[in-house]
Amino acid sequence: MRTLSKYENFLVDEEAYFANRQFWNDTIDEVSPEPHEQWVTTQFANGVDFLDGNPIASALYKQWGKAIRIVQVANDNSAFPIRIWLDFVEYQETKILELVVLVQPRDEVYQRVIEVLTFFLFQSDSKKISKYVRAFNAFNRRAASLKQSVDAMRSISPVATNDLIKSTIETIYNQGLKRKKQST
Repeated sequence: MRTLSKYENFLVDEEAYFANRQFWNDTIDEVSPEPHEQWVTTQFANGVDFLDGNPIASALYKQWGKAIRIVQVANDNSAFPIRIWLDFVEYQETKILELVVLVQPRDEVYQRVIEVLTFFLFQSDSKKISKYVRAFNAFNRRAASLKQSVDAMRSISPVATNDLIKSTIETIYNQGLKRKKQST
């Protein structure tokens, strides 16, 4: 598995920044079913590189009217480590559907980014893409709220909280199995 955490200092270490940029460009190349070109410039007009993570990588798929922009920000424990949204952008008299993926350099984020990019690239129905993005973000909001509740409970009673978490996970897992059986 590829690790993102080794790029944690990407905003203060230029070598880490460029290695991180290559990491994301390689990731886009790996999931891309078709050739693409860079979507958003990463340099000022004088040729000096942006070193702020916006974007850390990007790709344009003219043939599909789609683009990807990955923005990496510093770790922030108060924010969810991955957020996504869609924009329609005018480009050469064409509307481009742009997927923006905002990530923090955490290892657990990488697989989710792969899933998001793959869905976006292989799904041709923009309504389904929009629905996916809404569901993804709703899940993240619920997860963040749950994390806050769990943290508050742990400060009161760590053992009871761990038992509750275990039983809740088992219940959710079993409900998922039931749904899976019903849908097949």
